Amino acid sequence: MENYEPRPMAVFWKLHAVYCAVNSGKALLEDIADATGLPATTIVRVATLLVEDKRIEAQVVDGHLCLKMRFPFDPAAFN
Repeated sequence: MENYEPRPMAVFWKLHAVYCAVNSGKALLEDIADATGLPATTIVRVATLLVEDKRIEAQVVDGHLCLKMRFPFDPAAFN
């Protein structure tokens, strides 16, 4: 996030929804869409921002876009 720019609140909530879905183990675009209620095009745009921010990694596996966390999330680290 070297060149971080503030984002509109609507974008933040979409980022949050996709990030939480990926963090909970959802990897496929279809699974993330089911979990968030967002259309696939929005998820891809949001995932692009998360990849740029180095929060998630995107890979194509067997012709499917798969997203995964770049590092394990440990909620206890924030207490």
